Amino acid sequence: PAVSLKLAKDTLCENASSITLSGGSPAGGTYSGTGVKNGAFDPATSGKGEFLITYSYADAHSCSNSASQKIVVVAAPEVTLKLPVDTLCDDADQLMLTGGLPAGGTYTGTGVIAKNGVFDPALSGKGMFLITYSYFDGNSCSNSASQSIVVKSCTVKDVKTPADNDAIRVLSEAGNIIILLHDIPVTNSEFELFNAIGEKSFMSAVSSQRP
Repeated sequence: PAVSLKLAKDTLCENASSITLSGGSPAGGTYSGTGVKNGAFDPATSGKGEFLITYSYADAHSCSNSASQKIVVVAAPEVTLKLPVDTLCDDADQLMLTGGLPAGGTYTGTGVIAKNGVFDPALSGKGMFLITYSYFDGNSCSNSASQSIVVKSCTVKDVKTPADNDAIRVLSEAGNIIILLHDIPVTNSEFELFNAIGEKSFMSAVSSQRP
C-alpha cells in the first residue's frame, strides 16, 4: 500500500503538552518513535532534538508499508523575574513592573494592570500577591517566572507598639502622631518612626520633661 505521513506539527517546545499524532494515510495505522506512546508524542519524554516519527500501515492482505517524518523539539526560553521592590505600602503609587527577562513579555497577577504594565496596591489591597512574567519566543515557545509582592498598611492609624512596652507608646489622634515616653532619660535625642516596609516616616527631637 502507498503510505504517506504529513504531521500537523513538526516543531514543539520542550515544555509543551503531548500532542496526538495525525497525518498518516491511509487511516488505521500506528505511530512509533522516540517519545511516542499510545498515538501521542510527548516532548517531555523525548527531550530536545530531532526525532523520526514513523507511520506504519498494513492492508487487508497483510501487506505493509511505512512513512516517516522528523519532529523537532526546541528549548523553552529561560525566563527570570526580579522585581524592583518586593514590599509596598497600601497607599503607595502604582509600581511600574520591571525585572522580567527576556524583554518583551507580559506581567499578570492580582493588582496588575496588564495593558500598562503596573501593579496598583489600591487594587490588590493588603496581603501577599504572586506576580507572573510570561514570555513567548520566535518559535512560539513560552515560559514564565513568578515572584511575590507584599502590600502592608503604613498609615498612622495602624502604628503599634509591643504590648509589654509601657515605657514607649505611639498613638494617633485626629491624624497626629503622639509619642509618650515614660521614665526614659532622653536629653537632646531624636525619635525616628518607620513604616511597615522600613521607610522613615517621622523624625523629631525629644527631651525629657519631668513634673
